[in-house]
Amino acid sequence: MRSMKELGCEPMIDNHMHLEHYSYTISALKEFVEQGRRRGIHEFGFSDHSHHFVEFKEMYFRNVIMDETPVGQYQRQWMKEQEKSFCYRLEEYVDLIEQGKEAGYPLRLGIEVCYFPGEEEAIRSILKDYPFDYVIGSVHWLEGWGFDTKEEFWAGSNVDQVFEQYGEVLQKAIESELFDVIGHPYSCKAFGAWPVHLNLTPAFMSIAASAKKHGVALEMNSGLAYRYPAATICPPIGLLQIAAEHQCDFSFGSDAHRSSDCGRGVAYLQQLAKEVGISKQPSYILRKRNEYPLDSRPETLI
Repeated sequence: MRSMKELGCEPMIDNHMHLEHYSYTISALKEFVEQGRRRGIHEFGFSDHSHHFVEFKEMYFRNVIMDETPVGQYQRQWMKEQEKSFCYRLEEYVDLIEQGKEAGYPLRLGIEVCYFPGEEEAIRSILKDYPFDYVIGSVHWLEGWGFDTKEEFWAGSNVDQVFEQYGEVLQKAIESELFDVIGHPYSCKAFGAWPVHLNLTPAFMSIAASAKKHGVALEMNSGLAYRYPAATICPPIGLLQIAAEHQCDFSFGSDAHRSSDCGRGVAYLQQLAKEVGISKQPSYILRKRNEYPLDSRPETLI
């Protein structure tokens, strides 16, 4: 297969997609590649969730609420009984993506790891044994609560406090230097919640400065726009503008959980990025970042 340079085109890269609804087969990879190519994607970064892998199981069981409250009961069932929870070993996943590369597909081996404060050494110990091209770190849990699981679990929450805590944990994830990319910043807005009194600008400034200092890319992610009631991308526009002003690095991802969504919204993300002054996109190989100009193709959110 000829390289993007040989084809005379700038790459269009989707660094965030999941095989959650598929078996680990070459045919599943092929489905994503074929659909993504229809949207102009040239490079495909798979980043399966850490909760699929037995190596991370103890970390979740140390941190996730699994008591007799409605939240705890739901999360306990999800952790212990859900079909795709801790069902693979990392080597199975790594072997699949490597086989896909050998078959000629333009793939990158990524992983999306849930960040829990205090688990830095455990995460580092697991990741060091595998040839990941990049690692996405995402905040999905706040004090053991999976805030993006069910909207009804937000009942009674102080939204300002949730967003403040989210920002603090996100900052710690950046400072850990465990990750190449911070996934979908402020996905705590998934169900449409937004602070009433909290001024997010100081947190945005701090996150942008920290991301620049530690060389961690912030992700522009279209997943919330088509998968959640929020119907909007991550990060919030305020954080995007501030981070662009700080000349932070960015990564782009559809967050596709099905092949039909591969590349979905990436062209729109690129257009928005260019409008705030972002001119580059990353391609990762063995935790090293390479940069390419953003594509100038017609843009549409599809």
